[in-house]
Amino acid sequence: MFLVTGGVGDFPPSEADVMAGVLTEHGVEPSRIILEQRAKTTLGSVALCRDMLREYPPSTPVYLCSHRYHLPRASLSFRVAGVPIAGVIAAV
Repeated sequence: MFLVTGGVGDFPPSEADVMAGVLTEHGVEPSRIILEQRAKTTLGSVALCRDMLREYPPSTPVYLCSHRYHLPRASLSFRVAGVPIAGVIAAV
């Protein structure tokens, strides 16, 4: 499963929609993609994703994929929120 996060910025589509599109272009079945489309900030994404992840067993591994610059801050935010994650740098 892939949980993509991010709301609409100044112009549509949402960040989550864009990421879902990239995943499907690379062969991921849409049924394996969960969208969180309300977050406007990293902390908003953390809170909303944490709530969505509560539906899964605590032992479910969670991998956070983000840009090299953003990954340390986002990883720390998830860990502080109680979501144990492993970070993965996005290939750009």
